[in-house]
Amino acid sequence: MERILQKAGRLNEYLTIIENIKNECNDRFDHDPVYRGALLHYLYLMADTSIVLAEMVIKKKI
Repeated sequence: MERILQKAGRLNEYLTIIENIKNECNDRFDHDPVYRGALLHYLYLMADTSIVLAEMVIKKKI
């Protein structure tokens, strides 16, 4: 159960980071490769962590 809570906490961290940089997205995404890479990286981390979290919950239920 502890690992599930840790993964959920990480999702919240990634979401906070994405929310903090989303205001600049329209201006910077197309023109700043570092910004684009950072945003895409955090989106990837959110997707990957969500999948791992779902697998952990399913495993816990079984």
